[in-house]
Amino acid sequence: MTTSFESGYSGTPLFRALGTLVNINSADISFNEYYIGLLDYYDNWSEMDEEISHYQTVLTHPAESLGHCLVTMATHCYILFEVLPTLDEDASGVVIASAMIEAYLYSVRKAYDAIGSMVAYRVAGRPGQAPSASLHDLIVWGQKNPNRVRPEYREFLESDFSEFYWFRGLRDKIAHQGLSPVAHTDGRQLNLWLHSAQKPAWIAREPLFPVLRRALIDLTRVGNAAAAALKSELGFPDRRHQTRAVSGIYIHYLHRLVAEADQFAKPLPAFPPR
Repeated sequence: MTTSFESGYSGTPLFRALGTLVNINSADISFNEYYIGLLDYYDNWSEMDEEISHYQTVLTHPAESLGHCLVTMATHCYILFEVLPTLDEDASGVVIASAMIEAYLYSVRKAYDAIGSMVAYRVAGRPGQAPSASLHDLIVWGQKNPNRVRPEYREFLESDFSEFYWFRGLRDKIAHQGLSPVAHTDGRQLNLWLHSAQKPAWIAREPLFPVLRRALIDLTRVGNAAAAALKSELGFPDRRHQTRAVSGIYIHYLHRLVAEADQFAKPLPAFPPR
């Protein structure tokens, strides 16, 4: 681990193991914390904010789910970074990495759908009109029912979801078509290989860490855009802005991924299609 990203984390053992959503000072977010605007909608069930409790009871659960996804993504990143120094000597590292790639993609998909669930709660004129189980279903609903979309959410639903659909496609090919992501290595960096018997054969063949970073950055962008739409429509109090973040012993690996992915981005040599 590079010195600049050592956590210095001092939580209790249970706190360290699970990660949790905590109150934060927006001016002083540490490497052990990660912020997305939708996390501000989390309240512990026993400590609901009375001013906003009429919608917090609905929004708290998906906000907590989003936070949990960030914890699992950080844990996957920790394992991948720990595997890197062993690649020259221990071939089992690529087996571990392959499992972590699949797990990371599943967490990304779950996180996107948690965002969709929060938007679906308020996007239509009446509760229950918009689908809440899938961000994809919500986007399609908005395209088919533009007149039902509240004005505050139109920009969000019409924004660029190309990265979401790229990662959704990877996960669906793994989950529904039986494909398996493979971690390839040149001894220094990990690469993502995803190959199909159908055309085009190569679905993904590129350096792994930049791919994982793309997912994290876009997930953060989409989550912050959704938070802005909700805040505009609900009148979310300013005092609650940037007051919740996910915290845990491995969270700093998300920051490390963003900062160091380019160090493991050597282009792959040309490879003939099969």
